[in-house]
Amino acid sequence: MTKVPYGSATTKECVKCERSISRTSFSKHGKKCKGIKARESRVDIRKRSWVEHRAKRVSEQRSRRATQLFQKLEALRQELREVEHSALPDKSQPKGLRQHPLKKLSQNGPLFEYIFAQMDEIDLLSKAWFRKAYLLLYPDKRHWMPPEFQGEPAESLLQENAKYSEAL
Repeated sequence: MTKVPYGSATTKECVKCERSISRTSFSKHGKKCKGIKARESRVDIRKRSWVEHRAKRVSEQRSRRATQLFQKLEALRQELREVEHSALPDKSQPKGLRQHPLKKLSQNGPLFEYIFAQMDEIDLLSKAWFRKAYLLLYPDKRHWMPPEFQGEPAESLLQENAKYSEAL
């Protein structure tokens, strides 16, 4: 059996309506012309079902979204209650790097670079202390530092720390 190109199916002339109908769908068309109700195609059934159940679908979507929003709001309210009952932070302690362990902070490269660049504006720690702490934590990464800081010994960190504590 040879394959025929698409759209080249043989047609048959309908006697009643005088239309040329392809032989594959002629039995359905013949029933239609005689007044016999033909079965609905699957496409038509799906379309009708889609239209009929649209309201149900939309209401389910709305209720799901409302539920998710309510859950988010409840979580935020719970966090707010926890924050209200917790003690306020001591105002005498400076904010910033003193609160964070330097090891964790130094693992985030872009954040470490940003803080390193902002050190001129921050009076909390000197650039030298920050650089020496980084070299003390990661001695193998000395070559990443600018050339003028690569030769600095990491032992002077204690001296810088003493200067910092005296400044407070």
